[in-house]
Amino acid sequence: MNHISRDDLERYAKGELEERQRDECETHLYSCDQCMSTYMSVLEVIGSSLPDIKEESLFTDQIMQKINEDKIDKVAKRPFYEQTFFHYMLAATLTIILMTSGVFQSLTGYIDEVQRTRLSEETPSITNKILETTFIRINNED
Repeated sequence: MNHISRDDLERYAKGELEERQRDECETHLYSCDQCMSTYMSVLEVIGSSLPDIKEESLFTDQIMQKINEDKIDKVAKRPFYEQTFFHYMLAATLTIILMTSGVFQSLTGYIDEVQRTRLSEETPSITNKILETTFIRINNED
């Protein structure tokens, strides 16, 4: 079994490997205990070279404050026309304008007129058509 070199493990820990190499390294670390222990020792060495945080609670509070500020900025950056309240107000305004202009009244008048014209047009029943056809044939035979 080929093991990963310590230099490659350091580059992996620092995030300096390409994506393909990083994936290969991860799959190998899942299956090889020796390379995993070497990787853990590399992490300890790298971790000791990082600066110590003197006031951890202050650092944590600052990070949390920045996260909250980012959330507030994201909410505030939405344009007004994407807000739900704007959509409701627009719909209500258009409804009021259409109601006061009489569009709905003229629409109902138009529907009534269409119904009256359809009712006034008498469509002959099928029975009447059959009887007429029969009488015409009888008359033609005589």
